[in-house]
Amino acid sequence: MAKRLSTGRNEVGMLSDIREIAERVGEEVLGFPVEWFVEGEQAKSAKRPDVIIRRADGNPEVIASGEAKRPETPAGLHPYVMSEVDGAVGKAKALGGAYAFTTNFLGVALFDVAKYDSTDYLGAMLGDPIDLIDEKETAVTGWWGTLTKERREALVRPGLEVLFAQLRKWMPDRAPIWTE
Repeated sequence: MAKRLSTGRNEVGMLSDIREIAERVGEEVLGFPVEWFVEGEQAKSAKRPDVIIRRADGNPEVIASGEAKRPETPAGLHPYVMSEVDGAVGKAKALGGAYAFTTNFLGVALFDVAKYDSTDYLGAMLGDPIDLIDEKETAVTGWWGTLTKERREALVRPGLEVLFAQLRKWMPDRAPIWTE
């Protein structure tokens, strides 16, 4: 694999950049308002996840939380880096969340916190791997910053739709079914 070029932005900034899209898609798919709460909006801590997805309708339920790494870093090689999955699951568990996800912004993997076993950590993965941004979009240094808001939405929306659809599928109370 060729060396990946720098995104030109940190993970928290990238997660913040897709917040509006994620909240809109989450509501469309789950059928209730969601909040995409990014670490930079709270006191920074190694014990807190990069992003928390929770209901935004007065119910304090944490739907999922996630850890993000830039794809050009060793921890962002793919969304299955064991240390990142372990950290994401531990942070979700500490919040009382049932689901954790990891992302390198090219892909996303969703995990069941209750089924997690560090000796078979991929056994807790739910659904198929989720494509977020095609690697061909990353061909220039600072590629994230070159994406217009509209282009970024066009690229991440399909992957966010799959992420929220997988969450809906696995949520115990099954949110309303989303249709195209």
